[in-house]
Amino acid sequence: MSKFLRDMEPLRPSIDWQRLQELRWQRTRELMAQEGLHGLLVNSFEPVIYLTSWPRWQFLFTHRYAALFARDGGEPVIFAPEADAPPIVDQELFDDVRALPTVHREWPEHFSRAMHDYGLDGGVVGIDPNMLGWLYEQTKQQVKNVSLADAGPFLARLRAVKNPEEIKAYEHTLSIIEGATNTAVRLMKESWGRYSEIDIVARASEQMLRRGCTRTNLWLASGENATPLKRYWTEKMVRAGEFALIDGGGSFNGFRAEIARTVWGGGPPSDEQQRAYRAVYDAHQAMRKVLRPGTMTAEVDKACVSVIKEAGFWEHYGGYPYTGHGIGITQEPPWITATDLKLNVPLEVGMIVNLEPAIFKKGLGGIRIEDTYLITEDGYRVMSRVPYEEDLLG
Repeated sequence: MSKFLRDMEPLRPSIDWQRLQELRWQRTRELMAQEGLHGLLVNSFEPVIYLTSWPRWQFLFTHRYAALFARDGGEPVIFAPEADAPPIVDQELFDDVRALPTVHREWPEHFSRAMHDYGLDGGVVGIDPNMLGWLYEQTKQQVKNVSLADAGPFLARLRAVKNPEEIKAYEHTLSIIEGATNTAVRLMKESWGRYSEIDIVARASEQMLRRGCTRTNLWLASGENATPLKRYWTEKMVRAGEFALIDGGGSFNGFRAEIARTVWGGGPPSDEQQRAYRAVYDAHQAMRKVLRPGTMTAEVDKACVSVIKEAGFWEHYGGYPYTGHGIGITQEPPWITATDLKLNVPLEVGMIVNLEPAIFKKGLGGIRIEDTYLITEDGYRVMSRVPYEEDLLG
């Protein structure tokens, strides 16, 4: 596996990909020991990427691979489809690559054999609850040599805190999305009916792909397309006298970043439109005042909501089911919401969170500002670097 990690991105030596993965394994083993787990079996792409850094390109086939990680072992076992396994073996990317048959009902037998090979018989193995539904049930029924435990809460906790190399890799990913978002913002401000939503998203997405993104899903909603919100782009022209919202993001080497900005298309905005934009901006400022280790995630949400309510836009708040979320491989814990106290957890050093308050009101338009924050020892650091609409804040 060291060869695979070393060659992941040779042009970016500031990120030590091998060290990144070793720190992930270290954290996994520490938390497994705390939870009494001897092994971990995953099939959904997020934990597979977390444990193996593979398959960083295969976001389309989200349950194509699996991995088994033994707490007292070395590298994880990677399970790949029969068609994918030979090139992985040929390139010596991993020490133990096992081909899975086309017939999925036979997969649990391969999982059980690997558990035996790694000395897990009689132990407790956490199982990924986001495996394919039938595979989850078949594995629970057929694997008898270990005790299987639901690893859902464990996996959420595992990925919530990032190590220093993950933060570097995430920041590079974010820089790619920043460039594309800034390109989109410039075109939106210049448009005055010259560019369609498709034109702008295509230009920004091309830039992301040229800089190494393996997946892009930007979307743009302008004018009436944001009320109610359409999370896709259309042939509508981006015109003066209305808001245009660019959102979404992209992925690089197994990391996903997102930014949202709202641009005024030109001409004089109404007082209400200025107040709405200011309310969303001020919601960020209120949340920043409580962003620090130990703050409960529900308190961050409450700080945002209080500003929106005071500004008179609560009926049109577009931040639910949550005002923000953790981010890394995808959107992930912690969830910034006060609506479900089961999700209320303290912020920790090393968490990366996206906060994205929004207002959507017919006749006014759609406004969202999404920024990325790293939780630090003394509070937070704003990671995203895309300008706001200063004219609307004046």
